[in-house]
Amino acid sequence: MSEFRVVNNSFTAEYGRALGGIVNILTKSGTNAWHGSLYEFFRSQATDERSILTLPQFDRLRQNQFGLTLGGPIRKDRTFVFVNYEGQRREQSPTYPAVLVQNLDAINKAKVSLGLKPENLDVLKTNDSDNAFARIDHQLGKNHQLSVRYLFVDSRNLNLLVGDTLDGGGVGAPSSGRNGLLRDQSAVASLTSQITPTLVNTAMVQLAKRRYDFRGATGEPNLDIPNLLLFGHNFGSFDRVDESRLQFRTPCPWFGARTTRRSASIPTSCATTSSGPASRPRASSSRASTA
Repeated sequence: MSEFRVVNNSFTAEYGRALGGIVNILTKSGTNAWHGSLYEFFRSQATDERSILTLPQFDRLRQNQFGLTLGGPIRKDRTFVFVNYEGQRREQSPTYPAVLVQNLDAINKAKVSLGLKPENLDVLKTNDSDNAFARIDHQLGKNHQLSVRYLFVDSRNLNLLVGDTLDGGGVGAPSSGRNGLLRDQSAVASLTSQITPTLVNTAMVQLAKRRYDFRGATGEPNLDIPNLLLFGHNFGSFDRVDESRLQFRTPCPWFGARTTRRSASIPTSCATTSSGPASRPRASSSRASTA
């Protein structure tokens, strides 16, 4: 990331129908000299202070966050490349309420009597991810610059419990855990052209695909102690969402001596499919155009 800007009011035309705040991020590009970096960030229960909510026997924490960057010229003064990779491997003991730990034997006896497996508190939440980014910039001429970039995100969050998943119903026991699996890809091409000394146009096209699986870790039936504890699979939330998006964007600012005028055309096509344990897959699509 080269720089970012947060816009929370007085939106200009190129942001179209947006609501709420907007975060505008500029990614880095290569230069005429090769530069790179390597980094590693480490945490563990041996170096971090234990939370007051963490029970002594459930204080496992280990995180490694690492990556590299590399950028430079393919053809000096004309074509540049920049690549980045970042990975994370994290495992952590869930935060259990005392009422679950203190009554575990009674809870397990009740579950076994119903033909269900007992609760196992010796599970770990994981948050592993791999992110990759590549960008190529090419100077087509004095007044035109082409940029192409690709972003890939693959994350695996296993044994997410209620409180992390926002599906309500008290505090989740391990049998209520979910596995969040996300794969997100996007490719963007943009052409910036200086039409006149005071008129600049950026034509941009984006193709993006996202798949998010959010399935139950155990598949056990849902049992609740209302507003206290949750066991098994909560059937009130979705299990999977697929989304594809195609977007064109052409902001065209005009810079005057004392004023700047902006116009934009943003046609967008978006298709989404979601499914859950108690419903058939549902598909929706939308098309929007802002000028």
